Amino acid sequence: MRIAIDGRAIMPQLDGIGRYSHCLIEGLRQLDTRNEYIVYVTHPHFSFPSDSNFREALLPYRYVHPYTIMAFHRELHAQKVDLLFAPFFFAPPLFRGPTILTVHDLIWVKQPGLQAKPGNPLELVKIIAHRTIVPYSLRRAAEVITVSHSTAADLHRLDPSLSDRVTVITPGIDHLPCGEDPLPLSDRDSYVLFVGNSKPYKNMAGVIECFERLTANEPFDTLRLKIPGRRDNFRTIIQEQINRSSCRDRVDLLGPVDEVSLVDLYRRARLLLFPSRYEGFGFPVLEAMAFGTPVVTSNCSSLPEVAGDAAVLVDPEDIPQMARACAALLGDPVRMQSLVERGRRRVLDYRWEECARQVHAVLLRAGRPFLGA
Repeated sequence: MRIAIDGRAIMPQLDGIGRYSHCLIEGLRQLDTRNEYIVYVTHPHFSFPSDSNFREALLPYRYVHPYTIMAFHRELHAQKVDLLFAPFFFAPPLFRGPTILTVHDLIWVKQPGLQAKPGNPLELVKIIAHRTIVPYSLRRAAEVITVSHSTAADLHRLDPSLSDRVTVITPGIDHLPCGEDPLPLSDRDSYVLFVGNSKPYKNMAGVIECFERLTANEPFDTLRLKIPGRRDNFRTIIQEQINRSSCRDRVDLLGPVDEVSLVDLYRRARLLLFPSRYEGFGFPVLEAMAFGTPVVTSNCSSLPEVAGDAAVLVDPEDIPQMARACAALLGDPVRMQSLVERGRRRVLDYRWEECARQVHAVLLRAGRPFLGA
């Protein structure tokens, strides 16, 4: 069977969907030596051996590009692809073979105002495209994978007829080298960490307001707030908020960081504050836990499901409550250590090898006609 994987979400600096696509492809490569795979990417990324059953093909258009709708199917048919796996929301509507989709979240469909910048015509086009193409892609999909039960529930509310085609398969977290023992909390640097972009759904503005309240008085007035991440359409608004803030001299917008630097940020942070308004999964929560960093996160969408009993949950809209929760946790070393131990146990349940095994089973199930089963 010839399987195409649309890996165009993989960019030089991996975000959540890019990370998912990369790790899953590597997992499938270790698992399946029988079927042939074509991995479509926008730039050279993988180094498959010449005798591998995996090969890379360049397609210089992102998955949200009109090419996906208008022409990608011609490439797939020319390559005699039997099955397409799209590790995100879009699929070429004119491809005649079975398609497997992974749906990470439905934010563009449910709450586009938390993602799009008002008044931007391109963002309006994205909203229309997602609200049109995503439901159509879902209806045509042979099977749909979601990364959390929360997203599966959102899909059911969107279209109850999808329920018998949805499989929940959680991603792995073992892509970061977390080592054996985390840095003791007593040896950590004096900063709170936030990992995410500036878009409203990530609630970076709430993080800064919370940090301002948290550090208004002793003993937390020496804390810093570190925020890694590339610039986006909302970063100017965030920078203006910081400039007006009384804690402006203690907020570090670090810009893009490589994986080594991100690991160091997790290892040395006293606390991860991640009060996102909406997440399909929420990698930073588990990444922080892997490095023994206590977590304060939101009580909505998928985050309670991902965090379990290993984090403090707060209302992302209640900034005073959030600040009190951070202060109470930072002032309670015993509770912090308890969360560290729970978090380290929790991340053991999230392995890319297991994720790839389950996704592979879905691919084979959808491709049975081509396997002679």
